Amino acid sequence: MSIELPLSEQLSLQELSSIKYALDQSAMIVITNEKGVITYVNEKFCARSQYSRNELIGKTHKIVNSGFHPSEFFANLWSTITQGQIWRGEIKNKAKDGSYYWTDSTIVPFLDQENKPWQYLAIRYDITEAKEKQEQLAFQAKLLDEVEQAVIVTDLEGKIIYWNNYAQVLYGWSISDVIGKSIIEITIPSMTKEQIAEIMSFLAQGNSWSGEFEVQKKNGDSFPAWIIDSPIHDAQGKFIGIIGLSIEISQKQFLYKALKNSEQNFRQLAENIPEVFFIQNSDHSKIIYISSAYEKIWGRSCKSLYNEPDSWIESVYPEDLPWLLDNFKNQLDNKIPFTGEYRIIRPDGELRWIFVRSFFIFDKTGNIERTVGIA
Repeated sequence: MSIELPLSEQLSLQELSSIKYALDQSAMIVITNEKGVITYVNEKFCARSQYSRNELIGKTHKIVNSGFHPSEFFANLWSTITQGQIWRGEIKNKAKDGSYYWTDSTIVPFLDQENKPWQYLAIRYDITEAKEKQEQLAFQAKLLDEVEQAVIVTDLEGKIIYWNNYAQVLYGWSISDVIGKSIIEITIPSMTKEQIAEIMSFLAQGNSWSGEFEVQKKNGDSFPAWIIDSPIHDAQGKFIGIIGLSIEISQKQFLYKALKNSEQNFRQLAENIPEVFFIQNSDHSKIIYISSAYEKIWGRSCKSLYNEPDSWIESVYPEDLPWLLDNFKNQLDNKIPFTGEYRIIRPDGELRWIFVRSFFIFDKTGNIERTVGIA
């Protein structure tokens, strides 16, 4: 004998099936019993954790515990869900091969007729890349805070989005005072619209700008400062902001020392970012600086590149080389920034994609002095 379900219930089952399919395609799904023992995992969780379904069923989440979170973290999690409440948070896990990954997790308790949890559904999204970028940005911001010059970042409307520690010392404004405020109103209230337009036009072309201004502190005192502004571009090469450096003119007698300190800080920053940072002379015939990431990403020594500045070309995937050289020539001919992707073949045979962004630094006469880039 078969039982025919009402149409409304059939639709509900179809809807539930669709929801399950959508979740399985987009998220890592784990179901546990009331004691936290895993009873179901989907393919995405198996793939990310690197454990098979058989290795996970019957275990608890301790199998992927990274040791990063304190015991209080999980005590709070369990206290929340055992009371029948939904828990949300970010968890750092450890895969079978020892690598770490972050998930944005939501744990939903299923309640019985007595409102007691009898199983838990965990929905997780991989946020490892975003967390790594966040950590990288935090580290770079910490390095900028160690620089003994005022470093300020604004959006294209001139609203302050970053203000380092030395900017607080130089101008007297705290970070909370200035974030979201106009850089002009805070530091150079006497700047004219014409001056602003001239600087923005220069930066929009991918050039750095520098000049002397009478700037103002929070208490109203003014002093001469040398301002250096450079454009910030996103991954697509779009002009999205400005990073500026303020140097008090009265400090010129200490400039040599400041430059030495800046060089040390620059090298510390360049050597700790995962991308390759490079500086070339005007015609690309000499490598002035190459960060150590070149050896990790390209599999070649920095010394070999200093000795033979064009040796990196040997690694470029043959099909990509004509396009790449044409674009570099176009960059030099038109004095414009370059953004693009190409492939390389490492000495060990591994194929890698490289995303490069480069721009020119010009001298006072408008001639190319340096090429600076990240790849």
